[in-house]
Formats: sequence, structure tokens, C-alpha cells
Amino acid sequence: MKLVYHVTPVYYWVISGVAIWAFDHSLRIFKTRLAVARVSVLPSLGFTRVELPLIKSGWSAGQHVRLRVISSEMGTLGWTIAHPFTVANVPGMCGETGMVLMAKKTGAWTSAL
Repeated sequence: MKLVYHVTPVYYWVISGVAIWAFDHSLRIFKTRLAVARVSVLPSLGFTRVELPLIKSGWSAGQHVRLRVISSEMGTLGWTIAHPFTVANVPGMCGETGMVLMAKKTGAWTSAL
């Protein structure tokens, strides 16, 4: 069987998938917030704590957010990866720390962080 017989039917599925992916990522741009973070390591727990002091509202405790780190120390393509972090505090009770995120050290990306 020739591969050319499969190109036309698959073409529409691929275009549909790319369109849905592009729509999803374009919506995420509107929800993006840029902030400077303070990162600290909790070695006894194997966690990394990220504090975002300028973000004071707009989340609930236990919610997950995707964090993208723009830094040359994360590697050449480290800025392209968005990792999920768990929000560890509630808005209004954050004081000077702002939003606090907790991430378990599980791989190369969180180890580099």
C-alpha cells in the first residue's frame, strides 16, 4: 500500500489538531502575568519554593499554575517549557510574599530551578 493514500484523510485531522492547539495557546497569552520571583530550595522536603511578591490576587489555594522561567540558567530551550506548580497560600493572607508556589524536585528542569 502506498503512503499517498493516507495523506488526504490524515491531513484534515492534523490541521484540526494544530488549529485547536494554536487557539488554546493564543488564549493563554491573555491570561499570562509577568513577574520577578524569589526562588528558595527546601532540601529536607525535596521542594522548591517560588515567591511572586507582585501577584497579590487572582488565585485560590491548591490551584495549579503553569510557570515559565525566562533565564539563561535554565538552558537554551528552558524558557519554552511551562511546568505546573501548586499554589501554597491564599490571596489576601499573603502579606509581602505574594503568591507562593511549591514544586517537587522531580527532574532536570526543577533541579535546574
